[in-house]
Amino acid sequence: MGILLSILISMAVSPAFGEAVRVLLEQDVKAPQFYFLGPAEFSTGLQKVAIYESQYHVSAEFKNQHWILKIKTSYFQDQYKIRGEFLSISSLSGIQWKDRNLDFKTHLVLREQQYHVLGEMDMNRYLQGVIPHEMPASWPLESLKAQAVASRSYAYWKMRSKQQKQKLYDLKPSVMDQVFELPRWVPGNGQRNSIAPNVVEALRTTDGEVLFEKPKAILKAYFHSDCGGSTTTAQEAWGENSTAGTAVRDPYCENRESQWRAAWSKEKIQSRLLQKLVLPPGSSLKEVISRTAANSERVEAVDFLFTQGVFKRVRAEDLRQLLGYDKIKSTTFTIAKNNNEWTFSGRGFGHGVGMCQYGARAMAQRGMGYRQILTHYYPKSALRGIESDSVLLSAIEPY
Repeated sequence: MGILLSILISMAVSPAFGEAVRVLLEQDVKAPQFYFLGPAEFSTGLQKVAIYESQYHVSAEFKNQHWILKIKTSYFQDQYKIRGEFLSISSLSGIQWKDRNLDFKTHLVLREQQYHVLGEMDMNRYLQGVIPHEMPASWPLESLKAQAVASRSYAYWKMRSKQQKQKLYDLKPSVMDQVFELPRWVPGNGQRNSIAPNVVEALRTTDGEVLFEKPKAILKAYFHSDCGGSTTTAQEAWGENSTAGTAVRDPYCENRESQWRAAWSKEKIQSRLLQKLVLPPGSSLKEVISRTAANSERVEAVDFLFTQGVFKRVRAEDLRQLLGYDKIKSTTFTIAKNNNEWTFSGRGFGHGVGMCQYGARAMAQRGMGYRQILTHYYPKSALRGIESDSVLLSAIEPY
């Protein structure tokens, strides 16, 4: 039938990721489907199916502790069943999923009636998908180097976190962690997008370099787009007990034109608040008051006063998430009321913790190196190689 199949029994009962980065590519996937140009291997750790064929589709479905693989080529269809709940897929010719190319091992698992697609890759491959999507590849090389170190540090922190080790993956591919995008599959010739030379050079020259906040603790190196003139701390932003975001004045960013405004009617803002807050029936919003952090222009929390004497306080970063990061672009803002409408007026873009990317660009344009940039935004950190001491690779907790 034009296909060679082998099923092997192994002693493994769970996947072994080793030191690879585990990235959640997508969840809530309906009937995952993949396309292969050449041989591929499907393994659960209990059984393995090897397919020796060219140009074929595979759809996967999990039923009764087995994965059902439906294979389709231009001239035949077949179906195979392998036992085990965690399906790993690898192919030297690459895997096409939707319009993306997966040039690394891919995993499927069903959790709470949702299929999760996970990618397993080395750190350099992961950062190739992060750096040009977190910072424009056309920016100065030294700012890209600083971004590479910050992103690598954040990723290693997540990988070493004990809480994260209990999860299926280390990182989400969005602003909730770091933006990670896969190369697109170009129709017709199967070529993928190349990595910009500046990004390749930034990764090569900083290979293995990581920030530490204590001798054996990797820094959770936050970064953001535009601080508006000063950064803030992780404690002020999220109540996080960490030195990851030491507040600094940023003269390299403060003169940027980064003002924004967002107006909210009483009805609209109250409907959003009801997604997070529990209010007595009939409560109506009366006042919105910002609470600025001590010695800072940044808002730490926002108070909402309702009829019936109801009072609710929401942390400013939580409010940004609730109302939309694209609307409330930072926590440096003021609030003005006009009849039953509140206008938020601010500057900057992002949570303000750690490295300001526009500030890093400005520093690089002035001839400063990436080490100077990192020292400015992470003044209590030390830059060292991740492999310089094996004890540094043990799981850590945030301080």
